[in-house]
Amino acid sequence: MNTSSKRNIAVIGCGYWGKNLIRTTEELGCLATVVDKNLDLQKEINNNFNLPNSGFESVLADNEIEGIIIATSADTHFEIGEKCLKNGKHVFIEKPICLSIDDAEKLNALSLKFKKILMTGHLLQYHDHFIALKKKIKSQELGKICKVKSVRKSLGIIRDYEDVIWSFSPHDLSMIFSLFENKEFCNVEIKRQKYFSSNTDKASIFFEIDGVQAEIEVDWTSVEKEQKLEVYCERGIIVFNDADKDINKKLYLISENFSLENLKTKTSPEINFLTVSSDGNPLKNECKAFLDAIKTNKNPVTDFCESSHVLRFLIEAERL
Repeated sequence: MNTSSKRNIAVIGCGYWGKNLIRTTEELGCLATVVDKNLDLQKEINNNFNLPNSGFESVLADNEIEGIIIATSADTHFEIGEKCLKNGKHVFIEKPICLSIDDAEKLNALSLKFKKILMTGHLLQYHDHFIALKKKIKSQELGKICKVKSVRKSLGIIRDYEDVIWSFSPHDLSMIFSLFENKEFCNVEIKRQKYFSSNTDKASIFFEIDGVQAEIEVDWTSVEKEQKLEVYCERGIIVFNDADKDINKKLYLISENFSLENLKTKTSPEINFLTVSSDGNPLKNECKAFLDAIKTNKNPVTDFCESSHVLRFLIEAERL
């Protein structure tokens, strides 16, 4: 269903994830055109949606296009983002925002100078079930957070241009940092394994944040798909299981007659599934957030502060 009254968004990049963004912005009625270095693919997609087949420079010069979504390879994010901001466009950049803090800070300075939105695509921040988890944690009903664990596994896509930490963990880092309001992390340790590529194929990541131990496991060589965030609190455990296809089983609570003291004895706590109002489409929520940010000129959840925090962690992890 179209929800936008004007086609004011261009998508740069028609690859694997770019196609999802193209489809979603078209469904929202805001897609103006798409641009790709593969001109044949660009023309094909624009023709399929009855959109003008514009080049990048034409998009930058088009005053009707207010926002640009960048879904190209990470090494091009700074160059494209810089041009878009300098030409007065609001910018949504898929993760990671850039490959260096210096470049990210330059983009932020431009967004402030030209009073334009700079948003990063940390998708799970817009997932209704994660939002519900955050609300539950913030209510203090479960007490303080004692431990956090996140797992992200699947079979492929193995990439040559980045390792599994850069590819998978931004989702988990973004969620964990959000639970602690982007406080500083410390004591980072990483165990890496290589199987099929010259990069890291599997990693176990350990760190502390606000005095709490956090653990992330990422693996793109796993036959079993798993996307799960577990938050251990004083009075229960809340779990966001995004891999479960049943929307009614994505968020559950282990709290019936449960406390962390029970872990010292044999216990079989009940699982209580939490009802969450959701259409199951976080990507649509994310794109709507970009449109709302453009309309109100207010920063979205995944602004520069949030995305640069994730980027700093990835850069530190690369040194270890």
